[in-house]
Amino acid sequence: MTRVNGATTPKRPRADFIGARRGNILLRIDFPAPSADWEFVALKLSSRQQAQLAFLETLPPRIARVHSVIEQMAGGTADDAVVRGLCRLLDEVKAKAQALSLTGFSETAGLMGTMARRTGSLPVRVRGLRELLGSLRINHAAAVKKASTPERDDEAVAT
Repeated sequence: MTRVNGATTPKRPRADFIGARRGNILLRIDFPAPSADWEFVALKLSSRQQAQLAFLETLPPRIARVHSVIEQMAGGTADDAVVRGLCRLLDEVKAKAQALSLTGFSETAGLMGTMARRTGSLPVRVRGLRELLGSLRINHAAAVKKASTPERDDEAVAT
């Protein structure tokens, strides 16, 4: 325990730089041993939230692929087959998100699919997809936060 302005607070973990390997920074973190005044609370997530979290954990590689295809479209190296694959990926993500009641995420994925299929100027499509990708990332972070926060038990509040 350390004293800060007269109050005792638990020691913070100490991180030591070990080295770097292929762009990753390696740290050794020494956590303090748990003391008697620490509280451990188990999160109780509903089955719907658990299903949402399981789905949301699979999305970062897919979002990275969407970003890669958008950049290929911007550079002019993406052919029609790659763009059609992007459309199929976005449709699949939209359908699964809709089935799990992730409405904001599903709407954004649907808009991206529509924008990718759209005809017309390539720079307009790329700009629209980039903006929607930012919105998709924000919706993903919000969905993860909402799904990992336990729902309030209405019966416990009423009594």
